[in-house]
Parts: sequence; structure tokens; C-alpha cells
Amino acid sequence: MSWIEKHRNTLKLAILVFAYAYLLYKLITFDNYQLLISQWTKATAERWWWIMLTLLLLPLNWSLEAMKWRSLVGNLEKLSFAQSLSSVLVGTTTGFFTPNRLGEYPGRTLLLSDGNRLTATTMGFVGSAALTICILMIGIPSSVIFATYHTTAFSFSHSIYIYFLLSAVVFGVGFFFLPRTARLLLSKKTFGSKSTQLLQTLGKVCLRSMLHILLLSLLRYAVFCTQLLAMIHFFGVEISLWESIVGITASYLFVTLTPSVAFAEVAVRGSWAIVFLGAFSANTVGIASASISLWAINYCIPMIIGSLVLPSFSSQKK
Repeated sequence: MSWIEKHRNTLKLAILVFAYAYLLYKLITFDNYQLLISQWTKATAERWWWIMLTLLLLPLNWSLEAMKWRSLVGNLEKLSFAQSLSSVLVGTTTGFFTPNRLGEYPGRTLLLSDGNRLTATTMGFVGSAALTICILMIGIPSSVIFATYHTTAFSFSHSIYIYFLLSAVVFGVGFFFLPRTARLLLSKKTFGSKSTQLLQTLGKVCLRSMLHILLLSLLRYAVFCTQLLAMIHFFGVEISLWESIVGITASYLFVTLTPSVAFAEVAVRGSWAIVFLGAFSANTVGIASASISLWAINYCIPMIIGSLVLPSFSSQKK
């Protein structure tokens, strides 16, 4: 029996305590309640359908991630959609208080058998890489377009843009060559049991599966971009569709490149949203309110749901 199995109940309790302690800390230390409440009260009845759209997209957001997780671990264990969604929500809870949400994927694997957890965690980072590729490939051109028209707000040298773009291309090509690289390594060298299992799992992933994972990542990226678009309209930010697309995708690029902890991510997201969207609109308060509110919807709500699922979470699949 592994350490996790021996101390499962203690581990669950510790996760819940840390997650809610950090959430409480964030709520206590947040000092813009008056400003945020005033923005909510200013929203007209005609704009409330934007918040309804954001909330309706929330289940789709996490359902897409559940489908991706199910596909990633499919060569290890077969999960139902409900099991995969539960795993994703629990992972949101475990990742809430860790740097760059590194605890998210180990938390997701609590449903799996002990021998598959390390490999499944690594496969989770493969899924994260797919989302990063989408953010890079769309965000980098958007940041170039932004800097071209707003040199006073934000600018890089052309060599930096070329470096970013080449890095994204190399990253993307490397992603698709992961299975072939794994098979090549297995044929050339003998590894330990854990490393062999990981390489074998990676080697079984076909090109179609990699494209499927990338497509699900792209769809999820489109969902949370649409959510932010809806929220800035809810808070009365006057901005065109084209400006919204450029500003949102560029801001998500820099959010991704900025190290943070999920519970502190609200400040990071708000800052970058103001930099990029604020160049198109003087309503920076509305932009910040949109970013803060979307963080609460997309991370706090799933974290709370995941905390409710966690106590009943079992390593034995039903």
C-alpha cells in the first residue's frame, strides 16, 4: 500500500484546509470590494444576458477539459465522463494553492490506481502543453499586432517577436513528435519501470489522438476568451470585436508566461487585461472588474465544487 493510500483521509483534509485557507485569505485581503460592487450595481438589465452567457459557458469549459483528461489517460485506465469531470474538479481544488497550479494534475490522479499516478500526472502536463501551444500560436501574433498600433503602451524589438514565434513553432513541433521520441528512446535504451511505463504510454498516443487533444484545447481556449469578452461587455467596456480579440488573446499570452499561484492569479490577470484592453478603452475599472469576476467564476466555483467531491473521492472506480 502506497503512502497516499495509507494517509488518504489526512491528505484530503489537508487539501481542503489549504484550499479554503487561501480562498479566505484572498477574500480578506482583497481591498477593492466597494469598487467591484459599484460596477456590478451599475450594470443595466440589458447587459445581464452577458453574465448569463459566461455562466452557461462554465460547464462547457470544464467539460472540454474533462474530455481531454479522459483522452490523455485512456491508455492507462478507462474513465467515464463523470469520473473524468470529477477528477478535473478535484484537481482544481488541489491546484488552487500551488505555484502555477502544479498540484492540479497529481490531484486528478487520486481516482486512478497507484501504479498509474505518476504517468498520468505527466500526461496531464502534455495536455497543458497543448493548451499552451494554442495560447502561444494565437497570442504571439496578437501581441505583435497590438505593439504595432500601440507602441507607446507596449513594445518589444522585432528580434524578440521572432524569438517568441520560433519558440512557439519548435514547441508545437516537439509536441507532435513526443510519441515518436518516446518509441525511439525505448528502442535505444533500457529504463526503470516508471520511466518505461511513461514512455510506453506516450508511445501509444497516435497522431489522431494528439490532434484531438489539441482541438479540445483550442475549443477550451475559445470558450474562456469568449467568457472574458462577455464580461467586459457586462461591465460596460466600449470596445470593438477586433480590439477585444487582439487585447484578450495578447493578455492571455502574458498571463501564461507570468509565474503565479492560482489564488493570486486574479491580480496577474487583472494587470495584463488592463495593459492590453486598457489601450482600447479608458474604462480600466470595468476591465479589472471583468477580469476579477471571471476569475471567481472560472476558478473559485469549480474549486468549491471540487472540494465537495473530494471527501467521497475513491481510488476504486465504480
